[in-house]
Amino acid sequence: MKLSIIIPMYNTEKYISQCIESVLAIKGIENEVIVVNDGSTDRSLEILKKYEEGYSHIKVITQENQGASMARNRGIQECSGDYIYFLDSDDWIETESFEEIIKGLEEDYRNNQELDIIVGKEKAYSDFTGYEVLDERIPGELTGKIMSGREFMKKALKNKFWNVRLPIYVYRRKLLTENNIKFPVGRKSNEDEVFSIDVFYHAEKLKITDRIFGYYRARSGSIMSVLNIRHSEDIFENVKELIEKYKAEENTETRNMIFYMIKRYYKSSMKKAIQCDRKDVFDKIHRQFKADCRKYLFRTEYRKFENLELYIIYFTGSLVFSSGKKIKEIMKRKKQEG
Repeated sequence: MKLSIIIPMYNTEKYISQCIESVLAIKGIENEVIVVNDGSTDRSLEILKKYEEGYSHIKVITQENQGASMARNRGIQECSGDYIYFLDSDDWIETESFEEIIKGLEEDYRNNQELDIIVGKEKAYSDFTGYEVLDERIPGELTGKIMSGREFMKKALKNKFWNVRLPIYVYRRKLLTENNIKFPVGRKSNEDEVFSIDVFYHAEKLKITDRIFGYYRARSGSIMSVLNIRHSEDIFENVKELIEKYKAEENTETRNMIFYMIKRYYKSSMKKAIQCDRKDVFDKIHRQFKADCRKYLFRTEYRKFENLELYIIYFTGSLVFSSGKKIKEIMKRKKQEG
């Protein structure tokens, strides 16, 4: 069994060596490392070329800056492993624990139990404080369980451990290629939301482990650390794509689950428009939200309070924006005073 580690890279000269060194420390596992340089303008590529020259299983691909989605899609296209692991270029692997996960996967593979997805854990590391925090939201009683991706998604939503962070998953390559699952292009943030729902929708066998894949670095300057209107618009694009893909879903439970996610994304995109004080974007999203409520959302089964919430947002769009803006101003004033 061969593992492909795909690393999209853009201007991470401070971190790429730690990332690659953690991968090179992996022992006893056949692997290839594909780094897609997404048009870096710092010394990232120069640093990486030295690794490529010294290690035959490292392959560097350079493209014009097109975003992480295009870089990951290119990695999927170029890789040859049975399984794929996505690692960001400013993150790093917990080598010993990672090896345990993959060797367990190899054993399942040898026993003709081809799993579509392995789910693990990660630690968040803050560049600001130096603190490490382990994500322990997945209930311990699920460790070792095998289920479908849809069942996992249902449990994750119900028990509030939904997480689309790619580095806590290993994916079977055929799951992606045979179902034509790709990352949506043209988005700077939240691109892993649509990808994850598509993956879980198609996965037949998913296994949960309590081992740690690695570390996620929270740092200033990263895309997700900077709030801007692009976040709102990208989430809105996700909503439109998900509706187009799943509006004809015949399984009622699956349809309700996905449209519940769509409702959440609508709320998030409108909230971010409020935070950015962009009523034009809020109004655009709210107009489409009302149309989709009439076509789909009002026809989906929710708990009573969730239905009430839908109706409130539907009928009071301008009030929601002005109230949200007022709350933002109060919070800002209190922060300045305190």
